[in-house]
Amino acid sequence: MNTRQAALKILLNITKDKVFTNHALDNYFKTSTMEKRDRAFIKRLVEGTIEYMITLDHIIDQYSKLKTKKIKPVILMILRMSVYQLLYLSKVPESAICNEAVKLTRKRGFQSLTGFVNGVLRTIIRNKDRIVYPDEIQSPIDYLSICYAFPKWMIELWLKQFDYKTVKAICKNSHDITKTCIRTNTTLLQPSQLQLRLEKEGVYVENGHLLDYAFHISGYDHLAKLNTFQEGCFQVQDESSMLVTEIADPAPGNLVIDVCAAPGGKATHVAQVLSPNGRVIARDVNDKKVELIRDNVHRLKLTNVSIDLWDATDLDDKLIHVADRVICDVPCSGLGIIRKKSDIKYHLNPQQLKDLIELQRKILDISQRYVKKQGFLIYSTCTIHSGENEHNVEWFLKHYDFELVDIEPILPRRLKEQQVHKGYLQLLPEADGTDGFFIAKFKKN
Repeated sequence: MNTRQAALKILLNITKDKVFTNHALDNYFKTSTMEKRDRAFIKRLVEGTIEYMITLDHIIDQYSKLKTKKIKPVILMILRMSVYQLLYLSKVPESAICNEAVKLTRKRGFQSLTGFVNGVLRTIIRNKDRIVYPDEIQSPIDYLSICYAFPKWMIELWLKQFDYKTVKAICKNSHDITKTCIRTNTTLLQPSQLQLRLEKEGVYVENGHLLDYAFHISGYDHLAKLNTFQEGCFQVQDESSMLVTEIADPAPGNLVIDVCAAPGGKATHVAQVLSPNGRVIARDVNDKKVELIRDNVHRLKLTNVSIDLWDATDLDDKLIHVADRVICDVPCSGLGIIRKKSDIKYHLNPQQLKDLIELQRKILDISQRYVKKQGFLIYSTCTIHSGENEHNVEWFLKHYDFELVDIEPILPRRLKEQQVHKGYLQLLPEADGTDGFFIAKFKKN
């Protein structure tokens, strides 16, 4: 199977079977013996096609007599991945793209449609410089939707919270290539030691934007094959997520409960800070998630973490009023991590947002009962949506005897220079160099 055949197979797996892109790629590469260069091309082609699917469909609709809604799914995906190559992969010859698309169409059993595929692509090639996009002044929502490949309802949602300039920056930033962010396991080595070891393994290392124990790495092939990873020297985690532990500010001897802990970034970070004096209870709702936590705790060689299978919407009577800190990093819409998971744009809808808010409030209702008097609850999401963030803060304060805690003294200097709401923080990717993330800290009265 050549690279484009492989890419088509993966893309159909994503769109037909509703598999997330990263899982579809991982599943395919597990059984593949392709060289690094071929894997990189497939990954770029698959991720790019999914990322720009709304834009690609807009272009196909302009130059195809048969509109995208009526084109057979296999043929539509061949056109999408081909148009992506034509517009975004400049090193690939146009003739090769057309020829490979025709071959793919034939191999998939659609000999009668080879002329259609070839015709559409040749027409787009001839008109590449004349593609029409919505006018930004006259139709700003359509402009952002088509040019940056976002559903219109999502643009409208953000425009209720932010000005147009900010929303445009959020959309634009979603297409930036991100490096892998990691947290040094300071129970085993210092950040400077980790940097040296990574560089000896051929990894390119940059300092974190906010925290001195964070790094952004690139230039490696398989993360899991790095000796530093296998030996537990670091944990993959965005700096925004690391701020949860900074804001939680656990003290020696504390008991900390992380109610939705998978894959274990925050729980292991807290355990690392507390080690050896303090304990973390890390929980999640299913076996697969619990296994992820267990794998990371074991790899990082942490001995002060208890791992449980537990649904955060169910009350555990044994833990009522026992925790010094409770971390509620709840299931959310993920609107802050679209640059890492483009699929979110297509899997999410407004009704799901409402359902998520109801779930988040159930988890908060249960979790607040675990907090000691004068203890703290830290609420976080990886989303940019006031309904899941600020509105949940208002709801929580209205229903429970907690107060917001001023987090400004705890924050890194760079964030203090920005406008910070007392007690909670909304990070934006284009402004802060992190995921879009929300964190609030409550103290129990």
